[in-house]
Amino acid sequence: MLVRARNGADVVYARRIGRDESLLKRTLATAFYRVMERVARTPYQGQAGDFRLMSRRVVDSLRAMPERRRFLRGMVAWVGYEQVPIEYRRAGRHAGRGASYPALIRLAMEAITSFSDVPLQLASWLGIALSLFSAALAAVVAALTVAGVVAASIEAWILIAVLLLGGAQLIGVGIVGRYLARVHDQALGRPLFLVDRVVGRRATPDATPAVAPLLAADPEA
Repeated sequence: MLVRARNGADVVYARRIGRDESLLKRTLATAFYRVMERVARTPYQGQAGDFRLMSRRVVDSLRAMPERRRFLRGMVAWVGYEQVPIEYRRAGRHAGRGASYPALIRLAMEAITSFSDVPLQLASWLGIALSLFSAALAAVVAALTVAGVVAASIEAWILIAVLLLGGAQLIGVGIVGRYLARVHDQALGRPLFLVDRVVGRRATPDATPAVAPLLAADPEA
């Protein structure tokens, strides 16, 4: 890690390429990382833990972010700069206890809600699907009723109406969720951008005397 950092990397993080753990834990971890790769707004770093080496400007950027409930590995990925992985295989634990499954589930929910607004969009997607299904069902029932295949049933139309109204309500909830996502982004207070480096021409020493008489020529200006 020190060698990579001395070569210019701002973040050197450890990325697991294997785990000596139970099948259940490996399956859940792999599923979580794949979900994060698809739904996170920040390019995710794969199976990377919190152990990493960071430059001073990355640390200062993290400390300047005012959010309280912090998912550190996601925040580091969000900061950007040059980030380099070191791959390793994690050996099994021989002493002590790891995090419990409830704690890992809470960590996963914290990660998803901090870096993705997909959960807020699920209501809209479900509402659209339900509305399309109820509309198609209504068309099929109407066609079968006109053809005389089935008898007109008030119960069937009540069910279709309930499905259609339920879909419309879910779409409305999804629209509210989109506004809530914007409020969430504002509440996090993350900076709009981070400066990597400043490129420009320094002012020449003789520039100041040339400007000073112009400013002093008209005191009332």
